[in-house]
Amino acid sequence: MARERKKGYGPKKPIAPIPRYWNPPIVLVQEEQRRAIHGASLTVLEHAGMRIASEEAREILARAGARVEEDRVFFPWTLVEGALRKIPSVIRLCGRTPEEDLLLDGRHTYMNLDGNGMEILDFETGVRRPTTLADLETATRMADYLEQIGYVWPIATARDCPVPVQPLYETRCQLRNTTKHVMTMTVADGFCARGVIDMAAAVAGGREALRRRPLISLFESVTSPLALERGACEALLAFAREGLPTGIMTMPLSGATAPVTVAGNLVLANAEVLAGLTLVQCVTPGCPSWYASCSTVMDLKSGGVTSNGPEDYLIQAGTIAMARIHYNIPVMTGVMGTEARAPGWQSAVEDSLSVYTSALCGADLMPGAGLLKNATVLSYEELVLGCEIYEMVRRVKEGFPTDAEALAVEAILRVGPRGDFMTDPHTLEHMRELWQPDVLRRCSFDAWESSGRADALERAREKAAWIMEHHEPEPLSASVDAELDRILETYAEEKGGI
Repeated sequence: MARERKKGYGPKKPIAPIPRYWNPPIVLVQEEQRRAIHGASLTVLEHAGMRIASEEAREILARAGARVEEDRVFFPWTLVEGALRKIPSVIRLCGRTPEEDLLLDGRHTYMNLDGNGMEILDFETGVRRPTTLADLETATRMADYLEQIGYVWPIATARDCPVPVQPLYETRCQLRNTTKHVMTMTVADGFCARGVIDMAAAVAGGREALRRRPLISLFESVTSPLALERGACEALLAFAREGLPTGIMTMPLSGATAPVTVAGNLVLANAEVLAGLTLVQCVTPGCPSWYASCSTVMDLKSGGVTSNGPEDYLIQAGTIAMARIHYNIPVMTGVMGTEARAPGWQSAVEDSLSVYTSALCGADLMPGAGLLKNATVLSYEELVLGCEIYEMVRRVKEGFPTDAEALAVEAILRVGPRGDFMTDPHTLEHMRELWQPDVLRRCSFDAWESSGRADALERAREKAAWIMEHHEPEPLSASVDAELDRILETYAEEKGGI
């Protein structure tokens, strides 16, 4: 039987954030709870401290008033709270053009790719294999097209590139294949951080231009519990000294690297992020920064990671409440990252609930689209399906007006009892405001059978294939592209010519 196919999806559309118009965020963690978490976090930082593996970072914190004993730093509450007051409540992450800038102001939510998968379900064969630089290029081109994706980071690890400069290959790839903001999250030392900054400056038109319009940003992850490794410190210092947007990510695992309770996880995670943000602000007061968490829970049966479950959603809500409500600073919460091995019922449930929770609670940034099996396996179909989930949540978050036109009293009086609204002028005027699915099906059973019983997964695959075939991102100029090659070659030679 002939299968229904989309002939085309049209040109690239503007980024579509989840807005907050009339409806405030849902607050699941109340003020008394937030105060308790904050106070407990300060106690942890003052009495347990953080292992800071960088001597330079320890010296910076010591000069600011922290107590240092060997590689451990103890933070007085005055230092932490003073640093928090320096963080801007609104920051801008820039794209190549102002039309693709992201305003992190607590009134918009942007979704990102997940990161950084080590394997992929091959699009042609369906067989699981290691990811390559070519996979990252394809995923980035898809993200450049999809209006639901606001910014990018390496969703696929370039495992065919030399490890010491792998982040530079990934950054060059993404700068070439999207005009959206690039957030680097695989830079694990100062050496690669400097190379990434050089590349972004080449695209922006110089260091000063990059500071004015930061086309790139960085976040570094804390090693739970309570440790910040040397390479992470070096990268943070490199970005902070340039005044570039810099986030601190915490990823504790309840029952393993964090207390098993939701509140205990939040206390540890909060302490870790506050320590990292304090370091950044001690380097450059007022540096654009954000609070990030991908905290989750250990599966008590296997010892693995759950990635999705009621506790995860509560931790997301708590993270947003601490960052956006208690501290009034931008916040990133990891979403999606389903435990499922393939797109299907489980991934749809888990991804939907996590996106819904973070969006309605008021996250600024939501990384998570496109990966399966606890954010380890890339699937292009899963990326498209994740965007469909995002669109449904975006429509809910928009809310609805209640002005005279929306209340439709005139239309109701005009139609009257036992009438219908199908041909009423009010319906014709507003019917296109109703949300329409892209890959989900709305049709009769007969139409579904005549189309070959194509389901949402198959339609997502068709859309992914169309994007791969038809979309070409806006290229860099030949001179900038050559400069990226030169920078990469220079840094590679410094590591021994690899």
